[in-house]
Amino acid sequence: MIAAHQREARRANRALKRIGPVADAFVASNAFIVGIMGPVGSGKTIASAQKMLQLAARQLGTVNEHGQIVRKARFAFIRDTYPNLDRNTIPSWFKVVPKHMGQWVGSSPRVHRFTMILRQDANGRAIDLVEVEVEFRAIGDQSVEDALRGLEVTAAFINEADRTSPEILQFLAGRVGRFGDIGVPQPVDPCIILDLNGADDDNWTYKVLVAEELGEGVTQALSDIMGGRELIAYFQQPEAVNDNGEVNPKAENLSNLPQGYYQRQYALAKARGDEQYIDRMLRSRFTPLRNGLSVFPEYVDKIHGGEFEAIPGLPLIVWADQGLVGGVLIAQPVKGQLRVLEEIAAVFESHDGDIVVNRMGGEALGTMTRNLLNQKYPDFELADAVCDPAGAQGEGAVNFRSWRQDFSKGLGHRVRKAKVPRNAIGPRLKAARARLNMPFGEERGLLIHKRCKMLRRAFMTKYYYARVRASSGDGHYTDQPVKVQGYGDLMDACQYGCFEYDRAPALSAGGQTRIGVATLPIQNDSDFDVLRGGF
Repeated sequence: MIAAHQREARRANRALKRIGPVADAFVASNAFIVGIMGPVGSGKTIASAQKMLQLAARQLGTVNEHGQIVRKARFAFIRDTYPNLDRNTIPSWFKVVPKHMGQWVGSSPRVHRFTMILRQDANGRAIDLVEVEVEFRAIGDQSVEDALRGLEVTAAFINEADRTSPEILQFLAGRVGRFGDIGVPQPVDPCIILDLNGADDDNWTYKVLVAEELGEGVTQALSDIMGGRELIAYFQQPEAVNDNGEVNPKAENLSNLPQGYYQRQYALAKARGDEQYIDRMLRSRFTPLRNGLSVFPEYVDKIHGGEFEAIPGLPLIVWADQGLVGGVLIAQPVKGQLRVLEEIAAVFESHDGDIVVNRMGGEALGTMTRNLLNQKYPDFELADAVCDPAGAQGEGAVNFRSWRQDFSKGLGHRVRKAKVPRNAIGPRLKAARARLNMPFGEERGLLIHKRCKMLRRAFMTKYYYARVRASSGDGHYTDQPVKVQGYGDLMDACQYGCFEYDRAPALSAGGQTRIGVATLPIQNDSDFDVLRGGF
């Protein structure tokens, strides 16, 4: 009987064609917290179920009286409500393991028990098998604690994780890795699996998967006990449609979807002006909490964000924006590519998600920048510093120091103002957009270090065109970006930097050298003196 059910399960899996390379990497990951985000229909739930089966096969076992290796695994599938669990999650599971394989109990909690044969001898007798139990639970109107009470599993899967409470993660951390009989080896690679479509960027899943923020000291403490395992792994599937509504040939799970699946959704959403549905459900992007249209849809964090080190011998440059509270970026030009190494913001987000405003003047911000340079980049030369033209306002007045002059004093370096015509936003956006699209080998012309969390988040969700609703409910979008405090300052600093660097051919040889365009030796050709100003 087991063998017959096993054949049916294999046939079901054969009917499902391969989802794609991102889903493959997700399934193969052994991280403790592993998440996948993708468009609707991209096979995330199927991949999560397949991951569970592979994890079951990796569990250690004991030898029974018949000489068979018997492994055991128990998993939890968790959803926000039972209607969603019954309507979506469980049917997806049955595509991987048929309902009639083993024993199905449809009461609450729903449970599916079955046995998988991993190896057979020459006579077809099972010699290695795994007994699997999958429990399906929903939070519903209960508290997370009540819903998960008594749960002891090898691993847990949170389906549509963004719809659940952030408390679920901390409760599951104490529930996974607890399944097993006395004398049975400890579970192998217990984990918490998450899947989701695009969500708002204030959702807890963004903070955990993208920003990797679990709380002060928590990330390091967990990493220390992982025994070499990755703590958090995040996989983002390709978008399903491009900006013209055409299906992306690199989208995953296309071979398992009906013809026109994405085109129909795009056409109807576009007709309604529902860009948020397109961004979240079809393009799988984190979006602002309220309706908004990204200013830079070209930004893809897995392409433009990364980890890298400053290259010795190449100069650094500073970009600054005075804004309401100010923001600074430290970058390094590398053979024409701009790499943002550090961000300094007077506004930051605490581990509790609260926005903290640390008001300071230009001199204090400049001093903070200088201290960071001295601490982390003592052997690097600062070749150039540029700021928002508005930072130079009032410099002609008697007994008045502008923000630029104050920032320069704190930085200990001459700061020039960006020469954007009329400080118009159009040329600045164009310069940043060109950098995002510029091919640079396998990378792009703008690369941002992962530790620059606020700038990356600004590109993704915190710098957007707000939707203006008309009486019909459709509306349009503003022509000026919404500048969320702190995020907007860093974004403006980045735009000034991109604009100034790309106008380098119009500069003198000395000016090109200062910002790292030319390969000539770097010289200080300014008359700036930290003690007397020099403006």
